[in-house]
Amino acid sequence: MKAECEKFELDLTDYARGDITFLDKTAQENLINHLRQCPECLKDFFDWEDILATQAYETHSKTPESKQRIDRLIEQLKTPAQKAPTVEELVDKVYALINEDKFPEALALLGRALEIDPQNINALYYKGYILKYLGRNEEAISAYSQAISLHPERDSLYLSRGRLYAFTKRPELALLDFNKIIELKPEKFNYYIYRGELYYSIEMLPKAEKDFSRAIELEPKDDRAYAKRGLVYLELQKYKQAIVDFTKIIEISPDDFRAYYYRAMAYREKGDFSSAIKDFENALKIQPSFPEVRSALKLAKLEEKNTSQRRATVHYARRALTLKMVNEYLKQDNKRLRNENKLLKELVQKAMERPTQQYIYLGELSEKTPALFGKEERSERLKGLL
Repeated sequence: MKAECEKFELDLTDYARGDITFLDKTAQENLINHLRQCPECLKDFFDWEDILATQAYETHSKTPESKQRIDRLIEQLKTPAQKAPTVEELVDKVYALINEDKFPEALALLGRALEIDPQNINALYYKGYILKYLGRNEEAISAYSQAISLHPERDSLYLSRGRLYAFTKRPELALLDFNKIIELKPEKFNYYIYRGELYYSIEMLPKAEKDFSRAIELEPKDDRAYAKRGLVYLELQKYKQAIVDFTKIIEISPDDFRAYYYRAMAYREKGDFSSAIKDFENALKIQPSFPEVRSALKLAKLEEKNTSQRRATVHYARRALTLKMVNEYLKQDNKRLRNENKLLKELVQKAMERPTQQYIYLGELSEKTPALFGKEERSERLKGLL
């Protein structure tokens, strides 16, 4: 008899005889599992004539209770033994539960996996992930830190902990983890994006620009780094460079309405309102339910109108109302004054083609001067327009 079978010998005999005084539920389950896996013991159990328990069985089995118990045992033994799940199988089930948003159940299952293998990297990673989702941030950080102490070579663990540090407003600790993942995997472009985002959030814009530029060097066809660097350029008032980056995004992803929106913002800051209006309109075509674009479009149109009007005002006012002309206007005799006033009126009428309060005021002034205003008041009102 094998050594592992010896510990079940007495339990098997007691069970066969119907004496289960010392066999609790757990002991019975262990015996049944052993009989399923051990052909020799199973044969002994069924071969009643070769064992001492036969007589007891014949006597005992006459009672209905004993017979039912033996029948149940035999039925259970006919059922194939269930193999205990491996850590990998448990982790796979955890992943499935996460996809179903069943996080408490997944966390409980992870406990079983970590009992079997406390250093399993995937189980430790998912533990941190689930705790973070449940809002238990400090426990999540602790889980990631434990995993890092066991697997310091795994960059994904530093990334997860670093992003959690950033989320909980600890940029110094986040920066240490992001530096580490770049040290471990300097060829991964998205790691530079993560660190660049951190620099951007703490207003270290030149360093953010450098990281986003490095990400573009490593992966020039990914539009995320262009978007991030474009926003940095907007903050730094480098509008030409921002326009170049947002244009690149549009080349890569023509349906990215945000790229049109931010390029329009750069155009507007440059004073190119017509280009800004076109981009705002393109953004609305792609995403009609974007309220910020509608507001920005209205503002750009108003600014374009005001800019055109200001240019017209400056143009006509400079021709009609130079300081020299004002002085001459006040000095000349009435005949000369009438001639000057005629020229002034013609120039003001051109400005009136784009009516604003300022142009209306100019028109009123040309029509009412000098009949309705005295010399001093006329002088002050004219000078106020220069």
